[in-house]
Formats: sequence, structure tokens, C-alpha cells
Amino acid sequence: MADGLVTLPGTAILPAQGASGAYRLLTAIPEGPPPPGGFPVVWLLDANACFGMALEILRHGMLRQKTTRIAPAILVGIAYPGEGLFDRRRRSLDYTAAAPAGEPHPGPHGGRDAFRDFLRDVAKPLLAAHAPADPGRQAVIGHSLAGYLTLDLLAWDSALFQGYGAISPSVWWDRERLLRGLAAASPAQSPPVYIGVGEWEQRLAPWEEHGPDSAGIAARRTRRGMVEGAREMAAAIRRALPASRTGFEVLPGENHASMLPIGISHALRALLAPEALGGAG
Repeated sequence: MADGLVTLPGTAILPAQGASGAYRLLTAIPEGPPPPGGFPVVWLLDANACFGMALEILRHGMLRQKTTRIAPAILVGIAYPGEGLFDRRRRSLDYTAAAPAGEPHPGPHGGRDAFRDFLRDVAKPLLAAHAPADPGRQAVIGHSLAGYLTLDLLAWDSALFQGYGAISPSVWWDRERLLRGLAAASPAQSPPVYIGVGEWEQRLAPWEEHGPDSAGIAARRTRRGMVEGAREMAAAIRRALPASRTGFEVLPGENHASMLPIGISHALRALLAPEALGGAG
């Protein structure tokens, strides 16, 4: 604790600049010597909201690797300046190639390729200059619209990462774009993929049935079809990339918000397992 603020030991912030503005790369490197090729890396989107959470899950997992199957890894959270949990304007721009299909959505869109270029040409080299990172064992994890981007990168730019974790992905944004990209992908690719979604993301939970605007919320969830959309994407990935290790689960009792921490835990286990990215570099 310093100056009345709680800090996370063993972390650092690397400032960076991209086409849509400034970023902060929140980094945490495991203690001890790295493997010969360097540590695997997990890139975490929307890091203002979940870096600390993900770091504690990762650190606890690394303590008992044989039980958790979570290997030591560098965690890099891509955060925006400011103290808010979400910069809705910036993430709407960075995570999308176009406006949503069939549903109005405020905010700018279409910065996806510029953000991909930032990841490839700015963020990755910056990390490599500061940390013993294995360039061939890197994964990305995103939730909601960031989960959609994670699948979009898999579909269209799969060489950028070697593992993909999509938690409650907003497939409804542009499902056809994802399917077009997968249809053109090389079937020889074999990245580990994790897709998780909560039981109550497509319908009302019992405690919501008599809440304010329950009918409107139910209609929106039905229209967006989060559970079936995620299930369909997992099936599409298995068809397009039969060598990939694609895991899909519907987690009972969880909704869109509560999926964030539990989904990160499950994604880390899937992506950092010994047979995925967790083997020696």
C-alpha cells in the first residue's frame, strides 16, 4: 500500500499509443527464471475492469499447477486511461469492424483492423522489450464485445495468437462475418479455444422475472441469443478447424455479468494447460 492506495505487487504499467488513442499495458511477470523459450503470455481485453481479478486467479492457479493445470504465464491487460471500468466509446471502436447487424448501437465502430495492428506492431514488441515472453505461446481473452473480437481475430487473423478465450461473446454483433472468416481459414490450424456462456444470458433468471422492464430485457436476450450463438460458434470452429482443441460450456446459475470472473478462471485453465500453451517453451 502506498499513499493510501492498494497496489498489486510485481506489476508494471507500459504506456502505449494506437490509432484510437492512448493505452496502458498492465503487466505482471511470474517470479523465478523463465523457461528456455520464455513464458507464455495471456493478453486480457477490458483490463480496467478485470486485470486485478485475472491476476489473482492466475497467481493462485500457478501455486498448485498439478491441480489447477494453470502454468506460469505473463499477464498483459490492455487498459484505457482513466479510472472507469469500461471506456464504452473506445471499446466499441476498437473491437468492431462495422456497426452491429440488425440492432442499433450507439458509439463509433470500425476500428478493429487498427486495433489489430496496434496489438501486432506496438503492444507485442513493447512487451518483448520488457519481459521474457515466448512469441509462439500467446493467447487472448475477452468478455462480451471483447469476446466477439476474440472470435473475430481467430476467424480472420488467427496467426496473431496461439490461443483464444471468448467469455459470453456477443456473437449477435455480426455472426455472418465470423462464419465467413472461419470458412476461409486453414483447417490445419490447431489453437486451443475456450468459449463459455452463462445459463441466464438468453432468458430471465428467476429473480429477474418481476423486476423493472423484465419484458424488455427478456425480449433483448431472446433476440441476441447469447447461448445459442456461442454454441453455434463452437460448432463452427470445430468444423472449420478440426485440429483445434475447442471447449464449450454453459455454466449453470451464471448471467452475463457474473460470467466474467468464472469465465476467466475457466479460460486460463483451458489455455494454460500443459497440452495447450502451458508446455515448456
